[in-house]
Amino acid sequence: MIVLVKVGEGSGAASRYNMNKVASNQGALLSSTVARTDDPFQIGREFEAVSALKPRVKKSIVHLVIAVSPYDAEVVKPFHFRLWLYELQKRLGLDAAQMIAWQHFDTAHPHIHALLNRVRPDGTVVSLWRRGLVMKQFCMEMHKKFALHSTPRSEVKRDFLQPMKNGNMAP
Repeated sequence: MIVLVKVGEGSGAASRYNMNKVASNQGALLSSTVARTDDPFQIGREFEAVSALKPRVKKSIVHLVIAVSPYDAEVVKPFHFRLWLYELQKRLGLDAAQMIAWQHFDTAHPHIHALLNRVRPDGTVVSLWRRGLVMKQFCMEMHKKFALHSTPRSEVKRDFLQPMKNGNMAP
């Protein structure tokens, strides 16, 4: 298992990228706390409405990727990704945050993309200081608990960053 994270300004481009994957049968909506819509513009508006509670927070959107090895493809189910996402949200302090997640089927390694808002609906802001340490500990525990294979970081990172280079997804 590997977890990658990018913190940025907007959610519209990333939600459009993910909804295009759903439309082409290369992905599926996994979980959401935002209104049920397939319109990336509306998803972005919902995130922006809550982010507006703290206008001084310039990078409020967290784009998270959780990926596992292709060797685990047969045993890892959507339930596992939901479980891991919720557990990681809790550890990062994002459990009360807006969230939408998609599972992708377009690479050899099963993975999900999730968008989370650091600004909570109550107006508080989640700090992601020490997030690297939290994610590393999380991955080690999940590897052990679920007997997962190692995941090559370079392969996952290449697939994660490629859409951004093509201009399809906001960094």
